[in-house]
Amino acid sequence: MSSSSMFAVDTVIDHPDPALRDILHSSIMSSGSGFIAGGYAASLCRSAPSTMHPADIDIFPRTESELDYKVIVDLGYNVINESEISVTLCPSWSLVDHLDVQLIRPHTSLVSGHCTWGPPEKVVGQFDLTINQAYIVPHGQSFAVWSTEQCSYDLSDNKIKFTQYATNPIRCLYRALKYHRKGFDFAPYEAAKIVSLCQRLTADQIEVLTQFLDGVEGIDFFELEKALLLDLDTKPPTSAPDTDNKSGGFDHRKILDTDEDDEPEDGPILETQPWRLPNV
Repeated sequence: MSSSSMFAVDTVIDHPDPALRDILHSSIMSSGSGFIAGGYAASLCRSAPSTMHPADIDIFPRTESELDYKVIVDLGYNVINESEISVTLCPSWSLVDHLDVQLIRPHTSLVSGHCTWGPPEKVVGQFDLTINQAYIVPHGQSFAVWSTEQCSYDLSDNKIKFTQYATNPIRCLYRALKYHRKGFDFAPYEAAKIVSLCQRLTADQIEVLTQFLDGVEGIDFFELEKALLLDLDTKPPTSAPDTDNKSGGFDHRKILDTDEDDEPEDGPILETQPWRLPNV
């Protein structure tokens, strides 16, 4: 199954609020050079809970060329931060109840091959949380929110579930904590994935990680990973590991004592969920 066949239109935005309308009708969106994706897009899905409260709007590029942040500046935003991964802008007209805009810079991991640029279904299909697998693009005279079936299901169920691309313990832990504070929960087999990934960290690295996580918001992942002196990206598996772990792949039975005959929890299981554990 191709990544594009996983996505379907969830809802159509006919009357966006003024701030979003300006961004949607900017040259970045109208020209097709960028698209909105992630938590903000997911928050507009029909099944999204009211507790999502996204802090910003992430705009990703379709090509290796950086998006022109001056387009957003012309809408009344000011650049407040620049990093290797993004340019963050804040609206100049409000200091409360506003959403920052993050223009994501094109980046490709040399280890895992994960890209922050390309067709929306490819980029969003590599997100590590199912509840973030949504994006916004033009749809005739309006705009459409596209999402996966798994995204819609997990949003309605308030569940944190990781995809096969959840290979970075730092980012997985950060996002799990962020969404847990917003009322989302995760089952033991999802928590086990983070535990397994974090087993690669040394005591010193865990101490550095603890200091960075002491506020949860506003983490610069590149700076954190530099501080850890570690490239935490690994190649995602192409399929679920064999039950005997002959290939040396990810083996959840080392973490949880599970019954292989147990059935997984109810709900659709798509190709983004090859690591699911049975109920315990």
